[in-house]
Amino acid sequence: MFHRDIETRLAATAIPAPMTRLALKLAWERGTLTYLNTAGGWNREVRTFALTRDVCPGLDTCLPASVAVEQLMSAYLDRYGPVSIRDATWWSGLSRAAVLAGLDRAAVKLVEVRAPWSTSRLYMSAERFTQFTAAPH
Repeated sequence: MFHRDIETRLAATAIPAPMTRLALKLAWERGTLTYLNTAGGWNREVRTFALTRDVCPGLDTCLPASVAVEQLMSAYLDRYGPVSIRDATWWSGLSRAAVLAGLDRAAVKLVEVRAPWSTSRLYMSAERFTQFTAAPH
């Protein structure tokens, strides 16, 4: 549902919009709700929410934090690499120490790369680097 639709439904029961917004934020942060961008393209956002158990039935929200960070950083690196540590901290909302520890625990062999669009050290998995260098240019 769109957040405005949720607000409207709850307003009909005398729950004020600010309280609904706080409840949505808390439910999202705790994993009860999942944010879904239902826009048709990358240049837009159509913010909807759904019950996490309905849209992600196999999601384990009770993982130890260290395991969750490891899995998050591994997936982030795989999908968005090359990445800087600064980008990873901004994207994840985690501290630099947590990002580095997660990458270390992930046991992904990292390759440092340079790019003309960044002065930061960038990293990608050795596997993705091999795929990149083998791809036809």
